[in-house]
Amino acid sequence: MWPHDNSIIVLGLAKYGYTAHVKKLVSALFASAEQFEASRLPELFCGYDNQQEETIIPYPVACSPQAWAAGTPFAFVHALLGLLVDSHKSMMKINPTLPDDMDWMECKGIQVGKGFIDITVKKENEEIVFAIANNTSGLEINR
Repeated sequence: MWPHDNSIIVLGLAKYGYTAHVKKLVSALFASAEQFEASRLPELFCGYDNQQEETIIPYPVACSPQAWAAGTPFAFVHALLGLLVDSHKSMMKINPTLPDDMDWMECKGIQVGKGFIDITVKKENEEIVFAIANNTSGLEINR
């Protein structure tokens, strides 16, 4: 299993609105990362059905750290936030989601253009809500 390939898949699923699939893949890969030293995803690893094996099987020659795999969590955050920036219209859309096993996410200092934004996403009464604590990007932010 190549984490970076799955990050590309997750970004595509998010782009086309397959939120349930995004949540399932992100949750599974975050759980996989917990089985590696420092929760660091390696270049690739092997695994079997969760009911058959309790642990992930390391691939003997996989690099860790590895640049492609290191970018995977950032792609997941992008997909979970549902970010879409339209610099021509000076606006950004945010359509966040969270996996079932995650109640909140806070991202500070996300660079957008020449500025930054801070976003907090959380579950409230079965809904996903977000708040912008800081926006120096100059962009209008909508859902």
